[in-house]
Amino acid sequence: MPGRSDSLAEAAEPFHIRQTLPGQVVLAVQSPRRIDPTARHPYLAGQEHRPAMKFAFPAQLLIDATGAAVPADLARAKELGYDGVEIPALGNHNMIAADETLPLRFGELRGAGIEIACLTTSLTMPPRARDRGPRDTMASGLRRIIDAAAELDCRLVRIDAPFVPRGTTPAGAAADMANWLLPLADRAGQCSVTIVVANTQSFRTARPLWTLLETIDHPNVGASWDLLDGLRAGQSPHVAVPTLNSRMQYVRLADADHRFQSRNLGEGDLPVRDVLDRLRGIGYAGYITYAPLTPDDLGPALHKLKEWTKPQLVDKPKRTSVPSHK
Repeated sequence: MPGRSDSLAEAAEPFHIRQTLPGQVVLAVQSPRRIDPTARHPYLAGQEHRPAMKFAFPAQLLIDATGAAVPADLARAKELGYDGVEIPALGNHNMIAADETLPLRFGELRGAGIEIACLTTSLTMPPRARDRGPRDTMASGLRRIIDAAAELDCRLVRIDAPFVPRGTTPAGAAADMANWLLPLADRAGQCSVTIVVANTQSFRTARPLWTLLETIDHPNVGASWDLLDGLRAGQSPHVAVPTLNSRMQYVRLADADHRFQSRNLGEGDLPVRDVLDRLRGIGYAGYITYAPLTPDDLGPALHKLKEWTKPQLVDKPKRTSVPSHK
């Protein structure tokens, strides 16, 4: 007779759970396959190990005037214990051109044992127009950045959410962006890269951003959540994190006072620890990029971040048997 865990495995095989809005669950049929019942049902193991997060900081702190990485600062970043750096692919300083020179200019990062956590851009889908030229140009630039990310072993490319023009609803803009972004998402999938859409524009809160991602519905498109942008829009992390859940693939943090004036980590009024606790609750194991007030805060901030997110073995609640009624 098969054991209890085998029965659970067999019962779970024909279905997988697709994430929908909080409180809604959809069971979808999939082909039968054997699974590890302990992995699918953690309570069978008695304990679960919550994964550790990885930490990065913006690369502006270690880029010289020529746009190249500074070896001394790279070594310092490694000594501090950071796992990676966030690099702007296109921006005010044009630190990375979306062309063939990018892998050469930042190859030192890999040699120093520092990952590129994310290539960030201000690119987004231009508003609809009779001339498709702007959209085609933007798509071509994003495609080059995706290819460059693959060469650098960078798994994330961040873009902005779309602007919603007057007379257009966010749902309409989401459908429009899905048509524009899907070919690029397919290219990202071929390169093992994920495009993360930032909570900007009319999508600064979790609900419309979730709707945007659900409309795009591609495994290589996720969410990038900026704590400050969300709070400025009145969005609490107690709502944002469980709403986006596994769609949250990249997180940016900073600390500030109640007027959003920057402060060193732990000295401001923002719910930084709350968002970290929420992220641990959903099993988040991706990158958290911290933007310090000054470079001097890099070391102390990392110590706090690691202390606040220290992996824990959590005892699973014991299952109680329900008495049968004869």
